[in-house]
Amino acid sequence: MKFFKIVRLSLWCVIIASCIAIITLNYSITKVVSDASSLRKITRSANTYEIVRGDILTPRILAEAQDTGYGALVDEKVVRTAVDKSFDDDNLDKLLVPATESMANWLGSKQPDATFRVDAQQQLTELADSLAAEMTAKILAQPICNYTNTSADIATGQCRLSILSEKEIRAGILVALKSQPTIKEGVLSSDQLTIPNSVISQTRNIPEYLNMLNSAAIFAAGIFALSSLWLLIKHRFRGVAVIGIGGLLAALTVFIAQGSGVAIVNSYVLEPGYQELARALAAATAAEMRMTLLPLAGASALLTVIGFVGWYLIRRRRSTQHEKARVHFGESKSDIDNTDA
Repeated sequence: MKFFKIVRLSLWCVIIASCIAIITLNYSITKVVSDASSLRKITRSANTYEIVRGDILTPRILAEAQDTGYGALVDEKVVRTAVDKSFDDDNLDKLLVPATESMANWLGSKQPDATFRVDAQQQLTELADSLAAEMTAKILAQPICNYTNTSADIATGQCRLSILSEKEIRAGILVALKSQPTIKEGVLSSDQLTIPNSVISQTRNIPEYLNMLNSAAIFAAGIFALSSLWLLIKHRFRGVAVIGIGGLLAALTVFIAQGSGVAIVNSYVLEPGYQELARALAAATAAEMRMTLLPLAGASALLTVIGFVGWYLIRRRRSTQHEKARVHFGESKSDIDNTDA
């Protein structure tokens, strides 16, 4: 009889542990991926801003600057210096708020995709001014054009016209730069991102998976509530102990899951930049899980102790009462026997 009771309580313990583990996983993951401020911290720690400057803005601005007719005056180093100045980390922190909010909404299934459009007119204007100043300085460093120079020499900056002042040269360069699409529109948008197909295929279904986990957590919460109520009514302190042990098992399960999850994500081979972002996201989620484990394990251990101590005290009290009843019954029987005698 005791054996089957132990088996039943063990099964209840497994059910409780499974429910708590699912709820904890959903809470930790949702707290990270659906919170825009958390995503901003992750993007910064993953060196995402450097990717934005080096892999997105610099190549685009360089290509457009070289289409202005002043291509010989600008190179990647010049453009990168101007981009670093106009789009430093503080500026990108502010500019990419809509992007992280869009990402959080997409992961939370609040919008179909992670599209965004950021007003960067001020930063792009400053960038154009920096490029114009650098290109003007290069033209002024060239000799005055003479009869041996051709129009091609003037266009490529091999020489400069004496009739043009520094202010006029700079104004002409600024007009050319501001006529290019990126600086003219003054926006950064998701359309400017070229996301590799490998990244798209591996991340496309993430919102669906999160929805499934959330649904499972809601179902698990209902099962946990009903199971706990049944255990407390049916088994009282033993039920409290079972809930506590289930919580400890859930804490162990979540601890193993967070370590395994980080290892799995780290094993993925994604494009440069995206791999760092995925690893930073996994690390942040694992850290959130570990923070949740401490109160979970503490509360579960406390319930376990309360359950066992309560069960022991009640059992001891019953045993004492039983012993007193047995002694009292024995004394009463002895008195009756003496009376009969």
